[in-house]
Amino acid sequence: MTKYILSIDGGGIRGIIPAVILAEIEKRARKPISQIFDLMAGTSTGGIVVAGLCKKDERGNLQYSANDLVEL
Repeated sequence: MTKYILSIDGGGIRGIIPAVILAEIEKRARKPISQIFDLMAGTSTGGIVVAGLCKKDERGNLQYSANDLVEL
C-alpha cells in the first residue's frame, strides 16, 4: 500500500515558498493538502505551515487552506 508523506523544512520568511507551492497543488487537485498526504511533518516554519493545514474548526472542518496561509 502506497503512503504519501509531505515534509516541509523551515527557513523563516522563506516558508512562504512551500505554502505557495502547496496552494497550487490544492488548486490543481481540487482538494485540501491534508486529503492528499497520509503524513505531514515540518521543522520550524514548515511545522507551522503543516499545523495550519491540519487545524480544524469547532465543527471538525479544515479551518485553513494553503492559500489562506499564503495570505496570512
